[in-house]
Amino acid sequence: MTKFGKSVVIAVGAIIVLGSLLLVRGDNETLTGSYAELFKSINDTIDWTKYESNAVDTVKTAIMKQMEAEQITVNDPSDQILERTHLMDIDADGIDDIIFNGFTGSGAESEIILICRRTERGLQTALKAWGRITGIYRISPWGPVGFRVFAYGCCGATDDYVEDYYSSLYCGMIKYQLASRILIERQTPLPRSFYLKGKPFQIPRDGGKLRYGPVVDDEVMEDEDHRIAHGNVLVDYSISAAGIVLGEEVDSLGMMWEFVLMNSDAKPTWEFYTDHRGGNSEERARIVGWIEAPYLR
Repeated sequence: MTKFGKSVVIAVGAIIVLGSLLLVRGDNETLTGSYAELFKSINDTIDWTKYESNAVDTVKTAIMKQMEAEQITVNDPSDQILERTHLMDIDADGIDDIIFNGFTGSGAESEIILICRRTERGLQTALKAWGRITGIYRISPWGPVGFRVFAYGCCGATDDYVEDYYSSLYCGMIKYQLASRILIERQTPLPRSFYLKGKPFQIPRDGGKLRYGPVVDDEVMEDEDHRIAHGNVLVDYSISAAGIVLGEEVDSLGMMWEFVLMNSDAKPTWEFYTDHRGGNSEERARIVGWIEAPYLR
């Protein structure tokens, strides 16, 4: 049995995983606490009418040419591309810029994001990434916007990433840089409530296991890529690995479980996702999951 073929049953409140959607216990709207908004928005779809100007036909030619320049394969008709194209002033200069987010008909299993700034010299690519835009943020009315991206695993992968992008000015050009990324295994259920403030912790001894569910499962098995999995264990951490506690749950046996976000420099002694190359970066991501409370201090 593979790691991902195994059904996971949690004694209190089971979860169901369908495709790329994470269905958590209860309604997402019932999640409370300061960290709830991040996880509520994982599968959000942007209501572009809140942000965009009306797209005009001349955008078709411009975005198609830019996709060609960026070597993006496009097989869908231009009118379908236009439906996934949006006009929005991303840098508060009064000029509508171009955002494409969607499939292109290339056969890729993930959507693509292409954000282009309109300048006197033509279009300038500010961001090219895989995934779906799930949040748009403007720190000030005169400042550039930031984007939250759900970079979901494709091709059978179940490591999904929540990424935040903020802009920087480089040689007179606006470029978006990856500011943070969190890895969340697709089968991970969320706590019913989150703390208003994260609680820092360190693992006091070797053997602190980060799991994708609040249940002990240490069955050793091999997946279809011949990787050895240890039940629902994501990472086995060494002493002093640190992070913050975001929420908690008590299982049917009375065991307290903590829902945690590990620091990116937390040292593992073993981990299932060894390369963290999902999403749009090869940098180590912070990872969320469940740890038995006795392993924290």
